[in-house]
Amino acid sequence: MAVYAVGDIHGCYDQLQDLLATVHFDPLSDQLWAVGDLVNRGPKSLQVLQYLHHLGDACQCVLGNHELSLLFRSGEEKRRTHPYFSSFFEARDAEHLLHWLRHRPLFHQDPVKGWCMVHASVHPEWTLQQAASYAQTLEYILQSDDWWAFLSRALQTPTAIREPDQKGSDAHLFFCLSIFTRARYCSPHADFDWHSKKIFPDKTPWFSLRSPENMRIIYGHWAAMGLVHDQTHVLGLDSGCVWGKKLTAARLDQTPVKITQVLGWQKTPKQQK
Repeated sequence: MAVYAVGDIHGCYDQLQDLLATVHFDPLSDQLWAVGDLVNRGPKSLQVLQYLHHLGDACQCVLGNHELSLLFRSGEEKRRTHPYFSSFFEARDAEHLLHWLRHRPLFHQDPVKGWCMVHASVHPEWTLQQAASYAQTLEYILQSDDWWAFLSRALQTPTAIREPDQKGSDAHLFFCLSIFTRARYCSPHADFDWHSKKIFPDKTPWFSLRSPENMRIIYGHWAAMGLVHDQTHVLGLDSGCVWGKKLTAARLDQTPVKITQVLGWQKTPKQQK
């Protein structure tokens, strides 16, 4: 069985199919891990979700910030006019796919394979066991009847730059959700910069402050950083597919990890307007 992890897809269904064909992915025997940001910005978010859902147990996805945005917008009728999501909400299986999304994890780990996966980051001061515990709490809320009220507060409340002391409070839960889905830079004092996306030589990526554990971390979210394959403890797979760069797959069951890339989405002149 081959295990492939794929970077941020962002609705680039055709590029995903090109990549899977290139590595000869077989859903009957292989497994696909997706680092989140499956939707938005690209042309075929609906088809991406339909395909990954269809894979069933052959696919492991984690939620990214764009999945959270989609879920949030599903809760208010007026938000369904969002230009990237309007066609999704018109689909007959939209509600079914939204339910499926709400039941995806924020943090996935496989000790046997020696890998874990998150969309954006794991706090440098957390153990992987702590990360799994915090993620489980958030997943329970997102799968509950109160999920939209919680998500609405989380996405509309400014996130603390440092981890709040009171574990289990809304402030701490919102902070943890941002760590899993939004974080990029972190100071040596564990202060997070929630706004910077570009590469700044004087800023420190979160993974530079983490000590290696018994599993390597796969993440996405950071197209400006691109493929990060030179670290012993992390593997960054967002190579900017939706920005016309590359879509990346990493085969995890081989040592060394084999990287395969295909050309990203190339907008037509009409789509560039």
